[in-house]
Amino acid sequence: MKKILIIIAFFCLLVISSACTPDNDDNDGDDPIVPTLSVSSERLSINIGETGKIDASISGTTEMVTMLFTSLDTAVATVDATGLVTAVSEGETVIEVTISEYPDVKTTVTVTVIDAEKEAEQEAQEIIAATIAELDAMIPATLSGNVELPRFMRGYSIQLTWTSSKPSAVSTTGLVIRRKTDQSVQLQAVLKHMKTGIEGAFTKTVTVEKYELRNLAGKKPVFAYYYQGSTLSDDDLDKIDVINYSFGYILNNQLSLTHLTNLANLVNKAHSKGVRFVISVGGWGASGFSPMAANPENRAKFVQSVVKAMNDYALDGIDLDWEYPTRPIGSDPGLPADKVNFTYLVKELREALDAVDQEYLLTAAFPAGSWGANNYYEINKINDCLDYFHLMTYDMISYDNPSRTSHHTNLYASQYASSSTASADSAVKAYVAAGADKSKITIGGAFYGHIGTVSGNTSGNGMGLPSVNFTEAINFARIHTEYLTNPAFTYYFDDVAKAAWLFDGTTFISFDDPASLAFKCEYVIDEGLGGIMFWQLGGDYNGVLVSAIYNALNK
Repeated sequence: MKKILIIIAFFCLLVISSACTPDNDDNDGDDPIVPTLSVSSERLSINIGETGKIDASISGTTEMVTMLFTSLDTAVATVDATGLVTAVSEGETVIEVTISEYPDVKTTVTVTVIDAEKEAEQEAQEIIAATIAELDAMIPATLSGNVELPRFMRGYSIQLTWTSSKPSAVSTTGLVIRRKTDQSVQLQAVLKHMKTGIEGAFTKTVTVEKYELRNLAGKKPVFAYYYQGSTLSDDDLDKIDVINYSFGYILNNQLSLTHLTNLANLVNKAHSKGVRFVISVGGWGASGFSPMAANPENRAKFVQSVVKAMNDYALDGIDLDWEYPTRPIGSDPGLPADKVNFTYLVKELREALDAVDQEYLLTAAFPAGSWGANNYYEINKINDCLDYFHLMTYDMISYDNPSRTSHHTNLYASQYASSSTASADSAVKAYVAAGADKSKITIGGAFYGHIGTVSGNTSGNGMGLPSVNFTEAINFARIHTEYLTNPAFTYYFDDVAKAAWLFDGTTFISFDDPASLAFKCEYVIDEGLGGIMFWQLGGDYNGVLVSAIYNALNK
């Protein structure tokens, strides 16, 4: 029994001893714990000259250790002891991050150095190239009208500076002046990228298409006085042969057109329809003629300015509207010498215009009646120089105060004319007698009427009654919309005078209408006159009167 107890005690001691002995794989307490190293991002992109920070951290130890940063290519980027990376040149390098006390513990960060300036330049060059392609597609090879030459493109990121090899054909603002022959023009633009200053160049050679004018041979041309600011429609241009644009002024003895701001565009529009575009100079109340025509030096200055304007704007002639030589007008007192000076002016203009282009028109506006024909002008001496005499066969009313109602634009005299010689027919005969070729004479249509309030026997047709305001004018558009459709007004037509009027017992209106204009056109044909003119296009209503003239001359 004693022996058995000793054996049991031995085995118990052996078990206890085994339980207290550690595993062979466990740390015996002599080897250190190895830390771990990590970064917040394994890639870093920096522009040249800029810096970026590597965010590195150590975990797994409380031991004081030292972190090391090393660039594998310092030509691309350098790094300091704190992990601050400085970009040196375009490229890519690796920054190694290690622990001094544990060399085998490391990680890496790939650093890409970007040349931002180079990239911006490349982007700018790509934008410029795309803009040049856009310009090439935008600008036609053949120009028949104004062309857009933008100052900025692509949201103002590209600035353009234009030059033209022939500014008189295509200006740097895109204004196109067509002429009687084709013109070759090289357009150039310097394109500047506003952010980088990078520049590019655009060049394109374009052809400015010539214009072709209608042949007036054998025609009875229609001359339209056209006042600035009025509408000039394509439909009207189809029925008009010559535009007399009103008015150029005389300033310092020179033709001034600076106030006609849309002149070049209007010329192009007329030419696109084959219509001639003439500048009418002067007008009622305009000063400048008398002192300009008074001596050779002043006339020469004016003539030179006219020739220059013809070239600058591709005009087709000039119309003189001096109302009237020898009469006070504006600030001009009127001189007896005006009569002969007008002759000198016409002759000198003719000579100068013919020296440049014999197709230039030289015309003038004249008052209706024998008094003007004989006392204001030397008709027989200017006949050979003028292409057309525009007889203003309207406003043929009494200007007494009070005046009396009458026709104002009648073809023939009648009991309702202001006088026995107040008619277009009488005016034609007076100018022919004074020396004008009948084939050069145009008579005038009025796209306006005279309106007045009358007193007296208001139960009749309104003719011959006193009116204190009959000199007032009203355009045909208003007559058509406000009076012709008003049932209170009676429409009258004088079959002798070939003239119309309206009357409601109080208001009297004398005017041209399609019927009276048709008779005028018939007269032009029958009498062998040069054509017909009218004042002014802007007074028409939806082309009613222009169409009446066109249809009558082309029936």
